[in-house]
Amino acid sequence: MHSPLKSFIHVVLGSSVMNDLWVTTYQELLELEKKKIDDFGLGEPPNPASFLSTEEVKSICMKNGIEFQKFISSNLLIQYPGLGWRTIHFDLIYRIIHIRNLERQDPIPLEYRVEIQSEPVPDFGRYKFGEVLPELIPNESVREIVLSALAKSKYEGLSSHQLLIIKELLSKKPKYITAAIVAPTASGKTFAFFLPILVRAVERIIEGRSGISSILIYPRKALERDQLQSFLTLIDPLNQGRGYQITIGIDDGDTKRFDEIKPGDTYREMKCIECSSSLLIEKKESGTTVKCSGCSKEYAYILASKDEIWQKKPTILITNVHTIYRRLLSPTTVKMFAGIDFLVFDEAHVYTDYFGGHVFYILRLLRHVTCSNGSNPCFVFSSATIPNPREFIAKLTGVEVDEILYVDYKKTLEKVQGIGRRLMLYLYLLPHPDSSVETLTEALILAVTLWCHRHNLKAITFVDSIAEISTLSDYIFTTILDRRQGREIIDHLYSTRNIPENSYNWLPLAPSKIVINQDAFRHFVLNQYKASIGIHYGQLPLSERARIEYNFSKGQLKHLLSTSTLELGIDLSDVAVIIQHKLPITPEGVVQRVGRSGRSSACLRVALGIIALQSSPLSTLYMFDENLRGKLADPNLLPPVRVGQSSASIKLQHILSLLLYKRALEGKPTFLTRKEYLKSKRAVFNAVKEITSELNEDLLNFNAKVGLFNDKDMLKSQIDELRSLLSTVVNVSKDVEQSDFSQIKEKWDRTL
Repeated sequence: MHSPLKSFIHVVLGSSVMNDLWVTTYQELLELEKKKIDDFGLGEPPNPASFLSTEEVKSICMKNGIEFQKFISSNLLIQYPGLGWRTIHFDLIYRIIHIRNLERQDPIPLEYRVEIQSEPVPDFGRYKFGEVLPELIPNESVREIVLSALAKSKYEGLSSHQLLIIKELLSKKPKYITAAIVAPTASGKTFAFFLPILVRAVERIIEGRSGISSILIYPRKALERDQLQSFLTLIDPLNQGRGYQITIGIDDGDTKRFDEIKPGDTYREMKCIECSSSLLIEKKESGTTVKCSGCSKEYAYILASKDEIWQKKPTILITNVHTIYRRLLSPTTVKMFAGIDFLVFDEAHVYTDYFGGHVFYILRLLRHVTCSNGSNPCFVFSSATIPNPREFIAKLTGVEVDEILYVDYKKTLEKVQGIGRRLMLYLYLLPHPDSSVETLTEALILAVTLWCHRHNLKAITFVDSIAEISTLSDYIFTTILDRRQGREIIDHLYSTRNIPENSYNWLPLAPSKIVINQDAFRHFVLNQYKASIGIHYGQLPLSERARIEYNFSKGQLKHLLSTSTLELGIDLSDVAVIIQHKLPITPEGVVQRVGRSGRSSACLRVALGIIALQSSPLSTLYMFDENLRGKLADPNLLPPVRVGQSSASIKLQHILSLLLYKRALEGKPTFLTRKEYLKSKRAVFNAVKEITSELNEDLLNFNAKVGLFNDKDMLKSQIDELRSLLSTVVNVSKDVEQSDFSQIKEKWDRTL
C-alpha cells in the first residue's frame, strides 16, 4: 500500500542481516557521501552536490556484484527527488543537526562536526578448530573433549589475532607470564582467553587435580553475570555425559551463604541456555543445585553458595577485585589461590589512578600466593581502550615492558587482510546558547528511537548521573508521551511539508507500515514506541536490571538510558547508535561507549556515536579543536595512564594488608570474616594490641619474600608510622573498660 506521505521513499523491506557484500557496498557509499558532505555541508536547503547520484550508487553496486534495483529497495537509501540519494545514517544526521521541537524554531544545535574512522573486522573462522587444535592442544584426549564442546557452540574457528594469543597462552614453555589482550569491542577478546582457560581446566580434571584452575576478575557484577551466561554455552556441552565436571561459580557480595538461600531464589537472574527460563537455586543436604524453572534442566556444576565455593573450590572462579582482596587476607580462603593457571582481569582500563594503586599491591600479593607451590600462572589483562597497553600493564604489575605479551590487533589483521571493516561515525553537537544540552538530548532520544523502530535496531544513551537519567526520562514519559500525547513526534510527520529535504519532517525515520494515517501512528507512539524506551543503572534491583537487559537483547526495548552499567562487556550485537549526554567522566569513555555499537552486519557494521556537548567553555573547545576530539575517539592519543601506587595513604593501607596477609598464611585471625568479627570492646582492643605488636622486623623480612614494597627504608618508616597511628587509636596500657569505645572504633575505622 502506498500513501502520499511516503511517495518520495523507496521502501521494500529486506533481510535484517546483510551479507558482507551488501555491508561493503553500503560502507563505500557512506564514505563517498561523507567526502561530499565535507565539501558541500548539510545545510538546509541541501546542496545537490552533497548527495549520492544514481550513477555513483550504480557504479559501487556493480563493483561489488550487487543488483542496483535490489539495493535501493532494501531500505538502506533514501531518495530525494531531483537531488539524489542519502544513506539512512546521513539522512538521520541531517535531521539531527537541524533538530527542533517546533518547525518555526531555530535548530537546537548551533554547531556540528561529523568525523569518520575505520577499523578492521576480525577474520573470525579463518582457522578451523580441526586444523589448528592439534598444534595448540597436543594431548589427544583433552583435544577431543574440547573439540566436542566447540562443535556444539556458536564458534566456527579462530581469527588471526586470537590464534597468535592462544598459541602463546597454551605454550608449555611460555615466554610471558603477563599478557595484554587489547582490541576493539566484538573482536573476540573473551574467547581468546577463555579457550586456554577451558583447555587447562580439562587437563586439570583429567589428571585428577583439584582446586581452582582460573580466576576471572571483572569490575562489575552485571558483567560477571553476563560472562557466566556466555561461558555456560561451552561448559555445559563439555560436561554432558562425562564422569567429571568442570565447576564454575561467582564469588562476590551478591553470592549468598547456604543458610541465606530461600526456596524460590533465582540464581543471579540468569536464564537457562536451552529454554531461556529463569534459573533457580535448590537447597539439598549435600549443598545447592541450580535448576531451570521451565524445563527442569540441572546445572550441577555451578557452585551457587559461598560455602561451596570456599570448600569445593570451583575449577573456574568469577569474582571482582574487592572480593579477591578480602579472600587474600582471610586464613579461611587465602590458600585457595595456590597453583592456579590463569588470572584474567577483564576491562583492565578501569584500574587507574587511586583504584589502580590498590590493584598494584593486590596483584603483588596474588603473584606471591599463586606461585607459592612452584606454579607460575599467567596474568591476563583485557580491554578495548587501554592507551599504550604494554606501558600501562607494566606500571600496574611492576613487570618490564618487554616481558609482556602483546599482539597488535590492527597490524595483525592488516597483514592477513580481514574480511571487512567497521566504520565509526562521530557526530559532535553543541547546543545553541538559548537551548540546554538536556533539551538537545531529549530531542535526540525521540528521533533516534523512531529510527530504531524503522530499521529494527537499538540505541543507548549514556548519562553519567542517575539524577539526570531521572530528569530526562521523566520529561520524555510524563510530559511528551503522556501530557502532550506525543505531539513533539506526531507533528514531525503530520504538521509539516512532506518532502525529504525538509529537515523537520521525520517521515524517513518512521516505520513505513504504521504511518498510513495519523490515528494509527499516534497509537503506535503512545504504546509500542513508549514501551520501547527503558532505563538502566546500578541501583536498580538485580532482578529488574536482568529483566531490562533481557528485553533489550530480545528487541522488546529499543532504546535504553543508562549510566556506565552498560559500558563494559555486556554482549550487545545490534546496537546501532550511541548518544553520549555531555562529556563522559574519562576521555576514553567515548570510544568505549561508541564501541558498544556497530558490532554486526545487522547494523551494517556502522557505529554512530552522537556526543551532545554542554554550552560550557571546556565543551566548546572540543567542538573547535580537532586534537581534543581525536583524543576522545582514539585512546592512544591520550597521555600515559597513571597508577597511584605511590600515594602515601595507599602505601600505609597495604602495609596493614601485608601484615594481615602474613597472619592469614599463618592461620591467625585477621578479623575480616563473619566468624572473626569482634563482638566486644575488649576484643577490639586485644586485636589492635596484637596487630600493633607484629609491626616489627619480622614484617620487613616477610616483605622481602613477598616483594610488596621495593624500598626497605621507606617500608621501615611507614611501619613506624602505622604503629604510631594504632597506638594513638588505643593506649593498650589503659584500662579497657574506662575507654570511650565509640571514639576508638571511629578512629580504628578511619585508620583501616
